[in-house]
Amino acid sequence: MLNYYRALISLRKQQPALKFPDRTRINVSYDEVPNVLIIRRWSDDQQLIAALNFSKLPQQLPAEVDITGWQQIFNSADPYWSGQAAAPDFVKAAIPSPIAAESITIYSLYNV
Repeated sequence: MLNYYRALISLRKQQPALKFPDRTRINVSYDEVPNVLIIRRWSDDQQLIAALNFSKLPQQLPAEVDITGWQQIFNSADPYWSGQAAAPDFVKAAIPSPIAAESITIYSLYNV
């Protein structure tokens, strides 16, 4: 559990979109039926999407959330964290992206 929190703290320190709190660079949406929360944060250098699934069942990212070309930087359902649902490290095509039950997955895209 300690390593889990260390990983989250490390993300906060290393990811440009998370380093500095700025309420003008955040967008939050919640879909009640699948019980999924989407948090978008961005900086001049990076965009982040955190998908939180509070449901006891796997869900899909909402259709309007296109993460094609994005890199997964954290997945609480990964076997490393004793989860059962690893997700691809890179999203290469516009396909439905799964979110494991009761998990959080964070994706990153650097601005070029």
